[in-house]
Amino acid sequence: YLSSTCYLTLSRFQSPESNSEFNINIQRDQNGHFIKIMITVDKVDTEIENGTISVDGQSISLPYDQKTIHIHKYGIFTRLQSRRGFLSVFWETQGSITDKVWVSLSKMRKGKIGKPVLIGKRRTTSRCVFGFNLVLSFFFFLAATPSCPGDMIFTETGPALPPTCSNPSPSDITETISCQCPDGKRKKDKNVICVFVYFSLRGI
Repeated sequence: YLSSTCYLTLSRFQSPESNSEFNINIQRDQNGHFIKIMITVDKVDTEIENGTISVDGQSISLPYDQKTIHIHKYGIFTRLQSRRGFLSVFWETQGSITDKVWVSLSKMRKGKIGKPVLIGKRRTTSRCVFGFNLVLSFFFFLAATPSCPGDMIFTETGPALPPTCSNPSPSDITETISCQCPDGKRKKDKNVICVFVYFSLRGI
């Protein structure tokens, strides 16, 4: 990646013929971690700064639902999804540090956009920004095994939405890089504690 602490454009789509427009800007610290990610979709501003998420200037908790966007945990990542389905932004935060982010696009119409790049099973967009002799690379891949909260276990192929005590059979069965409870245990809803299924069924 480009070693720069400047505020840069990561990805953008604009077209007078389409209402599927977005803008994503980032800023890194001297160690390469993201200290700020600004995502504008349908005139709604979402900012991730030092691990804290805010929408239109208001701090939020997850999951977050709004008429144009949905923000929720997705495996080890956090996902911002356009309600109209044309954009998803994923990022991974460990504590207050965010060091991985990528974008998934679909249902895009004609407009100015970077060259498509296929990475794994996801089609993303690579866009370079030229100005002040800066060139920005788009995709940042996992470099080390992430840590999982509590006694959850890291898995390269696991449920994007792990079963919980109140939702033992999630309707979304998508698999991704994830953290999951050990066999015989289930996540205690929004908590990171894994409890035995026996206690989970009894609400203990």
